[in-house]
Amino acid sequence: MVNSRNNTTHSMYEIKLMKYIQKLNFSKQMQLISSPFNASGYIVLIIILYICKILDMKDVIIIIITSIIGVGLKFIFKRVRPYMSDNVILNYSGKEHNDIMDIYSFPSGHTLTATILCLTMLNKYPKEFIFNIIAVLVGFSRISLGVHYPTDIIGGAIFGFLLYSLLV
Repeated sequence: MVNSRNNTTHSMYEIKLMKYIQKLNFSKQMQLISSPFNASGYIVLIIILYICKILDMKDVIIIIITSIIGVGLKFIFKRVRPYMSDNVILNYSGKEHNDIMDIYSFPSGHTLTATILCLTMLNKYPKEFIFNIIAVLVGFSRISLGVHYPTDIIGGAIFGFLLYSLLV
């Protein structure tokens, strides 16, 4: 586990915002919003959407490629998760993130993959409003759970949008 209490890649404003959000005490609801975008949940979700013919093979390939790129970006930036770098932020995710594959936080993989999936679904179902807010809710859940800084969420959304735009 990385212990980097002196990590200066975040601002005091992000920490204050996260502290405020965590005081709202929505951790159980946020876990529910976040869980379909955990690696295993996301794989199952994509398989179900493919079997139900909601996603086609091109969509699945784009989702796989962007997910791999998202993990690669984490190794480039190597930003430690908030609860690991600041003792006022608590981890409500139910996961310790001590594997090398999930120790870093920038960009948010949950937000990146939620953005990709939502853009894919909006491309197929442009009038379905729910796809406009899922990625936002997932991003908010990651901040609330203490596993991502707000800028991790913004980065995940931006990279998700850029990657989707490049690959579609």
